[in-house]
Amino acid sequence: MWPTFKGAVRDLENKYVPHGRDITIGCRRRGKIPLGRYSLKIIRKKHTLWKRYLMETRDGKYYQEDCRARNKVRTLSRKMQKSFETKLAKDAKQNPKAIWKHINSKCKTREGVSDLRKDMKNPNIPVTALDKEKALWTVLHQCLRGRT
Repeated sequence: MWPTFKGAVRDLENKYVPHGRDITIGCRRRGKIPLGRYSLKIIRKKHTLWKRYLMETRDGKYYQEDCRARNKVRTLSRKMQKSFETKLAKDAKQNPKAIWKHINSKCKTREGVSDLRKDMKNPNIPVTALDKEKALWTVLHQCLRGRT
């Protein structure tokens, strides 16, 4: 009796319970690309190599291994991004909602420069919109003066 019940429950579990999860690169990144096991394996290897280099030795050999892994991850992520966009383009006629979602995510502008500070020693004093140009000029002047 028990093996029959257990088999029925397992069959229903395999049929209706989803397996795995959709893992994406970054949680706030614009174009989220689903990752496979191979990609995750390479990313984990890169993280472990970087930790080994940072925490253990700071040896040049480990740094070279990390650089190779970093380049491999970068190449893989760019290939995945390109294949994702190619697939979107091929399916644009059948799935216009997905292509427009991707296009709108790329078209949004994000603020890149924060408010400038007039006095570097006292960061509590904010700079108004009229003073931003003067503050920028002052900061650049201080930086360039130190180099000459």
